[in-house]
Amino acid sequence: MTAKTDVLIVVFGCIVIGIIGVILSIATRTGRYKRWWLRKSSPIAPVSIVYVSELVSILLFFTAILVGFQISPATRGMIFLYFGCPSLILMVVLSIWQPRWLTPKWLRWLEAHYENLIPLLREDAIRMGAWKWERQVSTQEGLEEWVAEVRQKHKLDEVDQRFIGDPHA
Repeated sequence: MTAKTDVLIVVFGCIVIGIIGVILSIATRTGRYKRWWLRKSSPIAPVSIVYVSELVSILLFFTAILVGFQISPATRGMIFLYFGCPSLILMVVLSIWQPRWLTPKWLRWLEAHYENLIPLLREDAIRMGAWKWERQVSTQEGLEEWVAEVRQKHKLDEVDQRFIGDPHA
């Protein structure tokens, strides 16, 4: 392979992965893709990637631009130093901090209303299976029905719920 072919492969790869990241990010933020919540975190695929997926995509697009244009190595290094390093640091901070404003709306709702039930809910969702669970909770009404079903399975009535964190009790 030639150097030009290598550059094209890197540029194309960064753009494709960046586009996939943007699509997944939008689907996650809008609640269309919820299965990520059921996955176990690993060093290769941390669950907290949902908090930085947009930044990862932007960084990949930026990398494609840097590699694609014939920029001197010194200039490329300076650009990476002033843009890439702060972006990487921000990604680490956001994935650890996991700010509420980056949490998908449906999960914020669960945390606000049923924070102490989340382990039971997650366990039930895993048992149900990712595809079936995601279809069940595809709407707010479905999410509320699922929570009610889990509460009923575990015989948690309104009085019991008070003791495990329901803000409405």
